[in-house]
Amino acid sequence: MPSSRLAALRGFLTRHALYVFYIVGALMTACQLTIVNFYFWREVKPDWLAENTLMNLLSVALNALADGALLMLPVLLLPRRVKWLQWILIWLVTIWCVCQLLYHPSYLEVMPFSSFVLFQNVSGILINSALGNLSRGHLPVVIFPVLLYVAYRLWLRRAMVVGAPAKARRWAWPVLTFYLAVRLVNPVCLLPENNDSDDYWQNIKMNYTYVQHHREQYFKSNGLVAFTVYSAVEWVNDLRGITDQDKARIKAFAKANNSYQDNTYASHRTNLVLIIVESFNSWAVNMKIDGREVSPTLNRLCNDTVNNIVGLHMKRQAKNGNSSDGYFLYNTGMLPLSDVVVATMYGEADYPSLAKALGSRYHTAQVTTDALPFWNLVHTSKSYGVQTVYCKDSLEHYSKQFNWLQDKAIFTYCRDVFPKLEEPYFMQIVTQTMHSPYNSTTVPPTWISQSRAYTPEVRNYLEKVAFFDRELEGFLQFLKDNSMYDNSLIVIASDHSDVVDMSPQGRPSINKDGDDCALIILNSGRGMNQRGVFGQIDVYPTILDLMGANRYWWKGFGNSLLRNTVESAATSPEEVKGNSHSALAPRQRQAWELSRKMIVGRYIPAI
Repeated sequence: MPSSRLAALRGFLTRHALYVFYIVGALMTACQLTIVNFYFWREVKPDWLAENTLMNLLSVALNALADGALLMLPVLLLPRRVKWLQWILIWLVTIWCVCQLLYHPSYLEVMPFSSFVLFQNVSGILINSALGNLSRGHLPVVIFPVLLYVAYRLWLRRAMVVGAPAKARRWAWPVLTFYLAVRLVNPVCLLPENNDSDDYWQNIKMNYTYVQHHREQYFKSNGLVAFTVYSAVEWVNDLRGITDQDKARIKAFAKANNSYQDNTYASHRTNLVLIIVESFNSWAVNMKIDGREVSPTLNRLCNDTVNNIVGLHMKRQAKNGNSSDGYFLYNTGMLPLSDVVVATMYGEADYPSLAKALGSRYHTAQVTTDALPFWNLVHTSKSYGVQTVYCKDSLEHYSKQFNWLQDKAIFTYCRDVFPKLEEPYFMQIVTQTMHSPYNSTTVPPTWISQSRAYTPEVRNYLEKVAFFDRELEGFLQFLKDNSMYDNSLIVIASDHSDVVDMSPQGRPSINKDGDDCALIILNSGRGMNQRGVFGQIDVYPTILDLMGANRYWWKGFGNSLLRNTVESAATSPEEVKGNSHSALAPRQRQAWELSRKMIVGRYIPAI
């Protein structure tokens, strides 16, 4: 570039450095948010482009641009000497975007703000899971602010401080007007599918005060700033506690669910063994690769519906608490929160639970390779009535012995512990091998990895399924060999489902939604093939039935599969899967609201 043009460019940057920084920063932020939205779309629907109109894309772009303009506004308003504070906001937005890109592929939901402070959950498996979700397409989210920072340090910083015009603050009103205009026009005019009535202002009100289905939809429709404000308002509302009217509604719901106390469906088994399986997708059952069964043990158990209770259409109701939400659902019969993690924010409470329903004569224990601080296990175990936790410290020798093949360590440890238990006992075994990521296999490869069927991610996941299957077979045989099998009700349940492969050629060929979990109950004294859709919330009352514990006052928010014809499940207050017109659907939706009020209000009704 000729020296005259270079001098002119430097002069321009010196005179207009503040405005250049503001405009470039706003465009950069808009680009970051658009990338997040793009990956959210692609991960939920691999064929997203074919299903979205130009208006949808324009809506997202306007939201991102409006957010960028507003989030960069402080640099125009701050005093000259502290304009560097804008960088705090820039890096916070960048961190939020990066965390969402690493979190969303595993859980298909927006990472809640409360999860950003869960430092006790940082572990090797969590880091590996997040890194496994990295993509080259994520790089601009980090590269753009780095390049802007370099330009700021080299050319803009001094000019912004020395030559910042006082009239820059006049831009605040046009920026605010633009943002508000987008917020009033965009959600109703560009996204007509959001409209539930012909009343414009009613649609606007519902758009900003109500989350339909998933929080990622709120972010897509309204942008980051509105999503942050909504989350803050919801948090403040939770702090207000619970009203007398809410208490009356909860008590009425609980009484209706508590109308039976008979033990007609009792299996007459002394002990309860609950095996909570990490990321167990029901589509893995009866999978074959090159004509060979991936999980022969699980297949045999699921195909024997004469002696076992089997449900392969159990819908995931675990939310951002992921595995901890699965424990919460099965132990308490309550639904989790969608915006914060129950185990960490509300872990210290006297929840009704399976352990308390079985009574004080039962010894209750949990076996897990997690450390006590993980998902606040140190407090939730007490809240659920678990007396003994065999955790990471107890199993570390076994983990090292088996080269960190965690499910082998867990089941081997159980074989050492079980003979020492006095009956009756309630044992919870929490597996881990099938945890993400699936970009590589963490178990010894078998013939599955040699196949060309499906995608590498699917094969890696199925290697983990096969490994768990072999360890489960050995554990069940051990119980039989030591005369402990026949006297125990054995429940095998997914903690949650997981999306294994984001590519179109991988996921839809197996299961389009990928949200079906599995429930297998052995030694129930009866057989049953639960063909209809049901929820994780229905496991708790079903276990109460089978354990003959219906004298306990709390039957949970779900429905026993033995007493009711369950063919639907509410995965949010408004989203019902299966038969959305079933007689149970209204109460299934209502349960989300009432469960939330019980949790945040720390209210347990006395019945």
